[in-house]
Amino acid sequence: MLRKKWSMLVLLLAAVVSAGCGKNGDGNAAPGNASGSAANEGTAEQTAVVDSKTLKAAQEKGYITIGFANEKPYAYKEADGTLTGEAVEITKVILKRLGVDEVRGELTEFGSLIGGLQAKRFDMITAGMFINPERCQAVLFANPEYSIGGRDRRQERESAQSQEL
Repeated sequence: MLRKKWSMLVLLLAAVVSAGCGKNGDGNAAPGNASGSAANEGTAEQTAVVDSKTLKAAQEKGYITIGFANEKPYAYKEADGTLTGEAVEITKVILKRLGVDEVRGELTEFGSLIGGLQAKRFDMITAGMFINPERCQAVLFANPEYSIGGRDRRQERESAQSQEL
């Protein structure tokens, strides 16, 4: 279970690092994926460039600023002002392994995460967020970490494809 969570967070971080660039090369919003299950990248190569630029900048600076939804137990401040929580602590470990020594977390309301990312208040965001077409127009998403209500759309699509064979 813990290994799966780490693997999914790595995927989440890789995609969310690029989320601040949810626009294509001409400055317009990139078209969202109709299935809502994948990032809204122009091409895999463009996404890789975005990911590498954001990560490289964070490695060079030695820190990255991340927006967290103020939701206990995922991200919250202790009485002494220390930012902690499941998402915060896992993010710190993953980014440390990627060569980013410091995570500067910013707590905000959930509804302000995407806007804050677009306004460059954060370099990336991490939160449990339902993937829908409207959000896919604004940011890039990782593959879902979990789904509510059974199978995710990827599993449904794969099942439908195997039945067609």
